[in-house]
Amino acid sequence: MVLCYNKFSYFYKNLNSMNKTKRGFTLIELLVVIAIIGLVSTIAVVALNSARTKAANSKKNATVVQYAKALEMAYDASTNKGYAAVDNSTAFRCLGIYNDGFCWAGATTPHATIPRVALTPFMALPEQDGENLMACNREGYIYRCLQFADAPANTRCVRLEIVWEVRDRSAKPCGPGKLRTIDPLTGAAQTTTCSPDGSRCHLILEGK
Repeated sequence: MVLCYNKFSYFYKNLNSMNKTKRGFTLIELLVVIAIIGLVSTIAVVALNSARTKAANSKKNATVVQYAKALEMAYDASTNKGYAAVDNSTAFRCLGIYNDGFCWAGATTPHATIPRVALTPFMALPEQDGENLMACNREGYIYRCLQFADAPANTRCVRLEIVWEVRDRSAKPCGPGKLRTIDPLTGAAQTTTCSPDGSRCHLILEGK
């Protein structure tokens, strides 16, 4: 009887001891866990946004390559060996198809005036709306003729410029092109961009 009591007493003491050691999280521990979860979530969101921006920039630079190839093929196929120009002027025009009919604010021209007929045999002009994730309406590409070989008639463009912007401030953000720091026609400095973290790029094509 004494032996049974002693065993029960020993078991009861151990049970009480176990119950005393079992406790919930303190407020500080909960706050630490919440802070860690918040930090990890913030890092994940930043990384995701960065990946999306890089993907959009890469897609935009890759599209420039397609445009350049199409313009070169159109040049080679033309009877007068000239780039497809609009209105025989050096004014900027939209390059691409836009659902609102415009590309850049401040340099907007209805996309119906671009040389779609000249480029259609060589590439399908993609929809550009919102592709570059810029903070303003510079969603696509603009282009213009820099030099005509038959002035003043201006029917044979032999030097062409494509301009676009990307959200990238690295040393080489422009893919196939270069940073556009100076206007090739006027020599004026071009330092402002649509977005604080953006870069203005251009690619110049020259005929043979």
